[in-house]
Amino acid sequence: MWLQVPTRNHDDEPKKIIGDGIIEDNTRLEVFQVYKSPNTYGAPVFVSTIMEHTFAFSYGRPFVGTYKPAPVNFTHVQFTLSTTSEGRQFDRLALVFIGDHEVWRTSTAEPTLGGIHFQYTKDMTQFVALLQSEQQFIFEMGNLVDETYTGKFAMTLTAQFYFAPEHVENGSFADTIIPVSARRSSQLKSSHFSLPQDRAAVTLTLPRKVHRVTMLISASGNAAEEFWYTNVASEFKNAFPDVSLDGYGPHRELQVYVNGKLVAATFPFPIIFTGGIAPGLWRPIVGIAAYDLPVYEIDLTAALPLFWEGAEVEVKVESGDVIHNAIGHDWIVSGNIFAWTGDAEGQGEIVEYAVEPLDITTTGTLSSDGTQLNVSSVATRKGLVRSVLRFGDNKQQGESTQEYFSQFHIKSRNAQTYTKSGRRQRVLAEISGMERSTLLGDHEFSYPLDVDSFYEFSPVFKISAEVSHGMIVDRKKSELNLWTHQSGHSYYIGPDEHGNGPYGGGATEQGYIESTGVAQYWRTVRAVNGRVVRDLEVYDGLLQDVIDQQVNETEAEEIDVLMQGNKVEAARENLMFFDCLQDYNERVFASTEHIKPQDDVEVKKCIKRMLGRGPAL
Repeated sequence: MWLQVPTRNHDDEPKKIIGDGIIEDNTRLEVFQVYKSPNTYGAPVFVSTIMEHTFAFSYGRPFVGTYKPAPVNFTHVQFTLSTTSEGRQFDRLALVFIGDHEVWRTSTAEPTLGGIHFQYTKDMTQFVALLQSEQQFIFEMGNLVDETYTGKFAMTLTAQFYFAPEHVENGSFADTIIPVSARRSSQLKSSHFSLPQDRAAVTLTLPRKVHRVTMLISASGNAAEEFWYTNVASEFKNAFPDVSLDGYGPHRELQVYVNGKLVAATFPFPIIFTGGIAPGLWRPIVGIAAYDLPVYEIDLTAALPLFWEGAEVEVKVESGDVIHNAIGHDWIVSGNIFAWTGDAEGQGEIVEYAVEPLDITTTGTLSSDGTQLNVSSVATRKGLVRSVLRFGDNKQQGESTQEYFSQFHIKSRNAQTYTKSGRRQRVLAEISGMERSTLLGDHEFSYPLDVDSFYEFSPVFKISAEVSHGMIVDRKKSELNLWTHQSGHSYYIGPDEHGNGPYGGGATEQGYIESTGVAQYWRTVRAVNGRVVRDLEVYDGLLQDVIDQQVNETEAEEIDVLMQGNKVEAARENLMFFDCLQDYNERVFASTEHIKPQDDVEVKKCIKRMLGRGPAL
């Protein structure tokens, strides 16, 4: 039930622009990511500035400074990055390192002539063991400034420290964090690996008192791999003589090996940076996760017997392509291993290892006149690692024996159609998966994507694009449900021989719903030609507020019971309510009327229908 690509209306009249989609406007524009800000815990006990720096010509010249912890007790930490820029510039990738540990990967918005500002706050509390001591701080963002690309990025990064022990459960945070990185901080460089040139591997031994271990992986495609999800199988890359296509196929798999054994795998989220597909799509609303690129969490506890004996951990990115699983240049990769230590030493063994090979099928046909190509492919993999671990000593403190497992089933589907001799491309894709483990519980995800782009050079340069993509995450153990979706269109028409133009325009819509248990955050935003025309945002209590206005007292009391008591049923009602809001977005998206959801007749009917014993999800 996805949002529809918007239709043209009176808001979408073309605007005179300068250069690559830059609207002729001298006002500073706020460019933002739609997300739920981290929880705060009262006033911070300390605030410090870690970095104030302007990135001009900064390739190979990272900012190097010092991170200092708060001089008072703290339990939670947040980083806020604030940036201004003006002129013309590409989007830039940025990596934040504490010592050899990458703790945040972000990217910039593309500036306008009048200037932009953007800001993002990230919760860093999972790194609290690392943040308790003074560390070297490295912020890498390669930028280029010349007569054409004039945009510099002035950045300020601050740390907010909170003391809220009542919000810390015993064992919430790891005791030790080990980088899976190139470890170049002593050379005043960032420590990421670049694949396929580098080998992303480290060797380590964990003490036998470690009873839990997880890993976070940061990985993103760049250069020839930025749009990996639109790549064709290598056998079709030369299908059109006048259009260059990138090869190695549209699937990328992140893999974790321990002592040469593949113990975990996932398909990454298809990130779209702010210069991606068509830059006009991402101003002032940037693509999903552009300011905080996804990290991929893996439970490695079932592989502990390997770590106790000394293990080599390696991260790979492979394509499943017929040419040796190869990938293009390049993937930026690093990771962190989180270890929790107990009182008793452990021993054990892996009792089941069943990881299937990547199963990939590809079919493609090129029309007889060589103007149309259709390629479709599906990639899947299943895996299971199970172990029995024993902690303690029968003679002294007793022995605890438990079975641990980690299981995954992932799937990537991709269908591409090229027409007009390759100048028009349509990509329909969905990446999905199920991951289960003893300690992290069940995790399901889905990343749908629909991209339709077209360009031509004669008689004038034109480019148009329609994009629809989303992220759905359901973590059963933490009761986290996330649904977000973007849909938009953009076009650009270059100057003609009479000096008319350039012109451009577009619109983008995003809906975002995040819930944890019965707490909920909801926002829907629409922007047209670089300006926000609708922005509705509601924090905790949205569901109850809307229901109170739309159902009778008996039904409201029934929902009160569900929300306060049976959380499974409450989550079900929340998901039903999501459907109502998605339907609202679909109908209102192209409308000029700004009707709040609680005043919309169809939303009222939908909620009543859902509450009236609608079908279970």
